[in-house]
Amino acid sequence: MIGYQREHRRHVRVITEMLLDDHGGTRLKNPGGHDTANRWQALADLLAEGQRAGSFRDFDVQIVSLAVGGAIDGVIGHWLAHPDFDLDAAEAEVETFTLNALEAAP
Repeated sequence: MIGYQREHRRHVRVITEMLLDDHGGTRLKNPGGHDTANRWQALADLLAEGQRAGSFRDFDVQIVSLAVGGAIDGVIGHWLAHPDFDLDAAEAEVETFTLNALEAAP
């Protein structure tokens, strides 16, 4: 997801504008108010599949999906404000952190 947003910066701007609750662009929607399509659900489904396959430990897939989504949003938000931020390194670190946190015990 981070890689896609890096490659489609204009899309990120449009997404950001959709999060605004007013025409002046000064007020964000209420937390979670932008997630009308339950975007966390697609990730939750993938995580549940990984659990069934034995690749991931047991955890609440909704909570973890929301947390991972928040991490991605934070990285992208920082990159938008600081274009020289190393998004490649951030993408790799978020992926490594997430996989290590979810990995099933050997």
